[in-house]
Amino acid sequence: DFLEQVSYLTETEPIILISSSHANEELAIVKELQKLPQQFRLVVVPRHAERRLEIKRDLESLGYNVLMRTNFIPPEKPSLKNALLADTTGELKQWIQLADFVIVGKSWLAKGGQNPFESISLGKLTICGPYMANFEPLFSEVTERNGAIQLNKVSQLPQMIQSLIEEPRRRKQISKRGKNFLMTKAGATEKTSTIILDH
Repeated sequence: DFLEQVSYLTETEPIILISSSHANEELAIVKELQKLPQQFRLVVVPRHAERRLEIKRDLESLGYNVLMRTNFIPPEKPSLKNALLADTTGELKQWIQLADFVIVGKSWLAKGGQNPFESISLGKLTICGPYMANFEPLFSEVTERNGAIQLNKVSQLPQMIQSLIEEPRRRKQISKRGKNFLMTKAGATEKTSTIILDH
């Protein structure tokens, strides 16, 4: 039913997924995404599902009709004004598989970063903010090989994503490089992802 729920966001525009986000990140990121000339479908998978009502209010303040994964009420029709809030645990991989872009949380306002390697290893264009210390040095090795994108400011998101939408070949090349590199580092990736404690 993942695909069915996403279909209420419309069928064609790219899916931008905000992954494992922390307090206030959703609001800051989506405010910038709304500056994109390209229309998009929005999925938010927060790190802590208990923040669902706070996130719902933030997205509603930006004009979205929020569809909750845990209490899904189908809207009258698909719309880009619908946003899907995946307020669950244990389903992140399934949502990532549907996404075109993955924006990794705890790397913009909170510090340390959440795991970027799951989306990179699934061949998804992965974008992180400046704070990825929890996943060094492996994350820097990926970005040095142009296998993922790290931005210094959240305000850089619209221009970067728009350029990647307009250059699908470049987007595929970045995703492929990241995935292939992690395949050569499979043990290190698993170890790095497992030992991180989330505070």
